[in-house]
Amino acid sequence: MRICIIGAGLAGTLLAWRLRRGAPGTDVCLITAATPPGEATAASGGLVRGFEPDPAACRLAAESLAELRADPALAALAEYRETGSLYLTDDPPPTALLDLVEDRLPGSAEQLTAAGAAERYGITGPPDAHYLAERHAGYLSPDALRHGLLRDLLDHGGRTVAGPALAVGPGSVRLPGGTLSCDLTVLAAGRRTGPLLRQSGLDHREPTRLRGKLVQYTVHRAGGRRPPCFVDGTTGLYGRPHGRGDVLLGVPTDCWDEHAEPLRPLPDLRRETELLALLRLPGLRLGRVRRTVVAADCYSPSGLLELRATTDPAVHTFTGGSGGAAKCALAASRRAARDLRAPGYRDDLDDLLELS
Repeated sequence: MRICIIGAGLAGTLLAWRLRRGAPGTDVCLITAATPPGEATAASGGLVRGFEPDPAACRLAAESLAELRADPALAALAEYRETGSLYLTDDPPPTALLDLVEDRLPGSAEQLTAAGAAERYGITGPPDAHYLAERHAGYLSPDALRHGLLRDLLDHGGRTVAGPALAVGPGSVRLPGGTLSCDLTVLAAGRRTGPLLRQSGLDHREPTRLRGKLVQYTVHRAGGRRPPCFVDGTTGLYGRPHGRGDVLLGVPTDCWDEHAEPLRPLPDLRRETELLALLRLPGLRLGRVRRTVVAADCYSPSGLLELRATTDPAVHTFTGGSGGAAKCALAASRRAARDLRAPGYRDDLDDLLELS
């Protein structure tokens, strides 16, 4: 079987790597292109934890982190740093999701009071909010993981072809230099996936609208008490340590589709982030801005990174997980590789976790 994967971001590279390792007899071709400005993998802050308020995302996040912690070589490729994390939410975390996190990451999750969160992490919030701390959580570099997996893919017989892909046809991909034949094609091109589908006269079988959205965060010099990785679901503020003396902080944008282009920093968004940091992180002293990162990513209505069928049975998409897809990408790519049904595909996760 010949499988062509379009897009060498984290999602596409992970899927190609899974297929090559799990089904060595499959011809796996990854179509690459020059990294465009604002590409999501290169820009991602890489927060990883087990808990997510959505059950499907929680399962993917917890399984991904369990695999990362069980495989030291994978953790090293990803430059994983375990800082712990705190998640603030207006609603109590469902017991079923806490049980799921406990099953995948035993002893990691603990519910705190507002006073306990402030004492342990220096993060303040409403007294009636809910505070979920995770010991086994932190951040990774999606870009470093992407490049490490690409090297391993090539070492094990995978191949790359220079793109960009111009269109997808019956059993083929059109490239600037000619046409590449394949049995299955997977579009994992981030925010380019939707336009590429439309250029090819294809759509999803189900009503799955893929949309581009602007992502922005700022890296500051910082003194005082730096937080661990955190997400404040009551305001949208998120952040993590960055390097030796910096902190990364951001809030979600509301810039969709054409409003996400061109990629320019939004000063009002940066000011909002800084004001929220003063409110939630009173012990943190923000210094000068190191840089503001602006990118665009692909969002789906479900918010999940997952394999989706199109109107051509030989073409699928693998994107749509939003700017937070890095925490779910390992498990999502494993499921996608399994669902493509490459001949002889073997999933070795159970063996890995038994050894951990």
